[in-house]
Amino acid sequence: MQQFADYWLEAELARGGMGVVYRARHMHTGRPCALKLVLSGNRATAAQIHRFQREALAQASLNHPNILRIFDGGEFNGNLYFSMELAEGGDLSNALEWTLPRKVEAIMKVARALGFAHEQGYVHRDIKPANVLLTPEGEPKLTDFGLIKHLDSTTMLTQEGALMGTPFYMSPEQARGQGSTVGPTSDVFSLG
Repeated sequence: MQQFADYWLEAELARGGMGVVYRARHMHTGRPCALKLVLSGNRATAAQIHRFQREALAQASLNHPNILRIFDGGEFNGNLYFSMELAEGGDLSNALEWTLPRKVEAIMKVARALGFAHEQGYVHRDIKPANVLLTPEGEPKLTDFGLIKHLDSTTMLTQEGALMGTPFYMSPEQARGQGSTVGPTSDVFSLG
């Protein structure tokens, strides 16, 4: 095990375009968690740092039973991180074997979580099975707010015409790179 800040890193769980997520354990409480770090570490650009911080703050502000909870965040040796709830039941693609009523119930919970985010003014922009994690009991948890957009923000982190998200799940306006028209209905399209 490797130590990072107040955490023991136990295993790598996932790696994406901007970050890497580890299964970790808080050194003082023994609580298991997921720990996300900026992939480029202390060489992160100002834009990467801004996106990472925006993701952590947005996700932490969304207190909903079907949105993965953020516990803690900070900087250690120049590396940004945040810890969050650990959901070790795989992702939504693991639910293919479920009965239809159970699948519908899970999607309804994700839809309510997404609706809650929309009510708070956020658009996720990357709804896909890999971004809906499951607890061991099968409870869905929406996560990975790395591409989140706040509807009231005047700050544009992406240029018009830039593709943001996973192509297979993108709404038509998102696939056309029309970032200014991407809104809650884009997330609903992706969820469908």
